[in-house]
Amino acid sequence: MRLPYPIRIVFAAMLLCAAVAHAEKPPQPPDAEALIVQGHAPGWTYAERGYKRRRAGDLRGAIDDFSDALKAGDLDAKAKYDLRYARAEAFAALAEQQGKPLVAEASYRELLQQQPKQADGWYKLGYLLMKQKQKQRGADALTRGLAIKPVATAYLDAANAYILSNAPLASKEYRAGLDRWYAGDASTHNRSATDLERVKNEVVQADASVQTSVSAGAMTGRPASAGGSNTSAGGETRVRFDGRYLPAIPGLEALAEGLTDKDANGQRETDLGAGLRYRPIPDLNFYLGGLFDHFFQPHSEDEFVGIWGLGLGADAYPYASGWKPYWDFGTFGSWRTRDARVLEDVHANLGALYALRSLGRVAVGPTLLAVAGYDSKAGTPWAEGIGPTLLSYVWLGGDKYRSYDTVVSLQAGYIFSLGPDKRQSGWRVTLGVTF
Repeated sequence: MRLPYPIRIVFAAMLLCAAVAHAEKPPQPPDAEALIVQGHAPGWTYAERGYKRRRAGDLRGAIDDFSDALKAGDLDAKAKYDLRYARAEAFAALAEQQGKPLVAEASYRELLQQQPKQADGWYKLGYLLMKQKQKQRGADALTRGLAIKPVATAYLDAANAYILSNAPLASKEYRAGLDRWYAGDASTHNRSATDLERVKNEVVQADASVQTSVSAGAMTGRPASAGGSNTSAGGETRVRFDGRYLPAIPGLEALAEGLTDKDANGQRETDLGAGLRYRPIPDLNFYLGGLFDHFFQPHSEDEFVGIWGLGLGADAYPYASGWKPYWDFGTFGSWRTRDARVLEDVHANLGALYALRSLGRVAVGPTLLAVAGYDSKAGTPWAEGIGPTLLSYVWLGGDKYRSYDTVVSLQAGYIFSLGPDKRQSGWRVTLGVTF
């Protein structure tokens, strides 16, 4: 009996499905571990196990496998290229774990002699050197990698290391890194808006081979016996030895400054000096130096003046709106050789600043200001005071690379003397501009 056509179609489909269901499974690729155990494993099996061991943290096992893979001699050029890097990286990581940074460095350098176009090798070497506080050599290695495979964060890290030793290159690499940041470079995906603002602040520092600060101040309400009211104005321009306008000598600065100052019942004192100062400790605002100073008033004379200073404090920059604690401390001294006179000014603020970003970049708030002055020729050498003030900072200008061009500061308040000497007492206001 011949089945109807539709039933024959269904029956044929059922037979086909059954055949497929019982078909043999496709052959599976050979297991790398099994091939190695059998003793006739090709190079790729050792490579595969080596990468697996590296991910698991078995550095010694990974190194052995990478070496065996390279000895097999049956891998293509690309695989060998990648394996040499993987072996060098694992060897360097093991050396670091064992506290042998020089061995780790040698591992990368040996690799880079064979494969000078290995960008990741240059990056690994650069960050290894930076971890060992060799910022300049680390930046040089990063720059070699950047020439092969640009990465935004490597640009920024290298630039930061070059600020004091090669400022033109630092400015260039910061901008290259920020261009890649704005273009969506993968290395910056986890960075925040605050991180971006901090980098732009670093660009300001990199560009500041020449920096000028001017200030003006006034005191009133001070007893006549302590000098009465006072007015002062001063300015300073410093030029870093950072490779842009002057040879690169990290920490050294050329300096020119002037000051005019007068108490109500005293003579005006005006001077102008030029010299050098040196910052011996990186990342610490401490300096020593000397000036050849000419005094115009009260009478004309020349002398050498030794200078020193230390400044510490919180970052006042308004990265985000809202209140944040603030403090600063500074002490600045001089030794006038003609009359063997030592002068020292000390100030410290403790308070809080409110950051505003909707009206520009402003930080303003109350602080408790403590001040002290020392004059070795005064009848009472030390005079101290403390009192409430209002402190404010305003950052002006800037562009896509720089967070600002100029900082304006203003502080006003009343100081109560601490002790019989009233030189520090009274109302005071200080205005400063840095650009």
